[in-house]
Amino acid sequence: MGHNLHFRNACTNIINHIAQEMRKTVIKTIIEAKSNILLLMTDESTTISPLSSLIIYLQTKLLNKAEPTNIFIDIVKLDSVTAEDICNTLLNCLESMGFSKEFLNDNLISIATDRAAVMMGRRIGVVTLMNQHFPQILVWHCANHRLELSVNDVIKRDFPSHVNHFPSVRILGTRWVASSFRIVSAVWKNFKALVAHFTTAEGGQSRESTDRELSELTLELQLRDITLYSAQQKIRNQLLVLEERKLSCGPHYRKALKVVQELNFRRIPLEKGGNYQTF
Repeated sequence: MGHNLHFRNACTNIINHIAQEMRKTVIKTIIEAKSNILLLMTDESTTISPLSSLIIYLQTKLLNKAEPTNIFIDIVKLDSVTAEDICNTLLNCLESMGFSKEFLNDNLISIATDRAAVMMGRRIGVVTLMNQHFPQILVWHCANHRLELSVNDVIKRDFPSHVNHFPSVRILGTRWVASSFRIVSAVWKNFKALVAHFTTAEGGQSRESTDRELSELTLELQLRDITLYSAQQKIRNQLLVLEERKLSCGPHYRKALKVVQELNFRRIPLEKGGNYQTF
């Protein structure tokens, strides 16, 4: 191999060259096949330095793959974090990779991002500006980001006093993998009873069916090969199931209705109060 690979800079340049050529080949294949593409994640992210960067992925179906493939495109430095500058940076990056405006107009079908104001603002967000260029695209709020925000809201609303010490060790924040790892580690070390409960509940049938169904839906949405269409279908089907349960009473709701009708709860007589309301 000679002496070139003994030097870090030389190895870095060789790896970068190989990666760029592989990326060119993949993008050329996508363009020639006129494959539909989804901008799966365009996330304005700040590193430990004061600089901001734009992380760009796309999802498409390659000819030799049965399932859609996620492809990393680039990390682009942002001189400004305004919606217009982010949009221009994104378009310039795609154009430099070989994706012409004509190709994007015919084959760009969706864009997914978080719901930050600069990304999804209705008047001047990045997605709004992209819609002006490509009116046909479907906008999708990142399911992982939606889940992270949901967990954060539940913690703030229902368990403020039980886990208020977690933020002091920088967990339960929206920092994705690092946040999840710190949470699991903290719970594993400090809440053995909770770990035992989760272990029992994982494979047990004691949980209500709704909890099990939502847990299964969450796991399905985290699959690496899931598409926007299939994710939307799974969420829609689950919503239909929950709506149907509102219309057709379950066993617990029937018991509650019986208690209201008989004014008797576990042999304890009940009385109608001034603010009594029927179910």
